[in-house]
Amino acid sequence: MLNNIPVAPLDGQKFIATMKENAIDIEKHTTGTHIRNFSTSGSLKGLEFGINFIFDCAHMQTVWMSWDGGNTKKYGYDTTESQLLSDKDTLVKLLSKSFNRNPDEINKASSTFQFPWGHISASASIQSSTAAIGISWNFLEIMILKIEDGYFFATESISLFRGMKREKLSSIDQDWKVWIRHGNEEIAYKTSFEIKKNKMIIICFFEENDGPIKFWDFGPAKGMNGFQSKPEGKYTRKVRRWFLDEFGIMLPQSGTWGEIDAFHDPHNHTTSVFCIYK
Repeated sequence: MLNNIPVAPLDGQKFIATMKENAIDIEKHTTGTHIRNFSTSGSLKGLEFGINFIFDCAHMQTVWMSWDGGNTKKYGYDTTESQLLSDKDTLVKLLSKSFNRNPDEINKASSTFQFPWGHISASASIQSSTAAIGISWNFLEIMILKIEDGYFFATESISLFRGMKREKLSSIDQDWKVWIRHGNEEIAYKTSFEIKKNKMIIICFFEENDGPIKFWDFGPAKGMNGFQSKPEGKYTRKVRRWFLDEFGIMLPQSGTWGEIDAFHDPHNHTTSVFCIYK
C-alpha cells in the first residue's frame, strides 16, 4: 500500500497506470537490461521511507524501503554500526507488531518474516549507512489480486476484471471449459491451475445476452470442503486465513467495483473466495 493505494505486487503496466491515476510521482531508472527500477517516497506507521520498486521483465520482484529517519537522518554516513543496528531493531519491532509475531530468521544485520508468497525483512547495511525494509515475492507461483477494482491475475494466463466479456477468455492461453449453459447460451466457465503443487479452481459467471462478467469463485480443490450451519463459521474463517497467509490479502474487501469475501455453499458443502461485481 502506498498512500492507501495497492501498488504491489502489480505487473509493470498496471503499476505505472495506478501511479498515474493516483498522481503519485515516480522516477524511472534504466539499467540497460531486463531489470527496471522505479523510485518514490511514502510512509508506513508514521515513518518516512524512500521506496524503490524493482521489476524483472513485467514482474515486480522486490520493493526496497529505506528509512529516512532514525540515526541515519541524524548522522548520515557517520552513523556507526551500533546505531544502524538500533535502527534495524526499530523496524523489526514495527513489523513484529504489524504481523503479531516474531521474525522467522534472525541474524546480526537482518531479521526475516517468511510467508507462503515470499518474505519481508528488516536489515541494516553498513556500506550504504541505511536501515531498510525489503519485500520479495515467489514469482513462479504468484497470484495477484488488485483490490480496488476486483482485478484477478494468476499464472500469467488468467485475468478477470469488471466489464470483461466472455470472448476475452478464448483470447488467452488457458483451458477454459463450459461449466453452465442456459438454453443455447454459455454463461459460466471453469479452469484450474496449480500453486505449490496444490490444485486451484476458478469459475467465472457472465450475464446473459452476451453481457459482462458477473462474478467469480476461486479456491483450492481440497481442504475447504465441509458443512457449516450458518453463513459465517469454521470454513469461512479458514478460507479467509488461507487467503491472508497465501497472498497477503485480508478479506472482506469492497469498493465501487463490488465485493470479495469468503462464501459458504450450504448445498455443495464447499467454501471459496467469491467476488461479485456491481
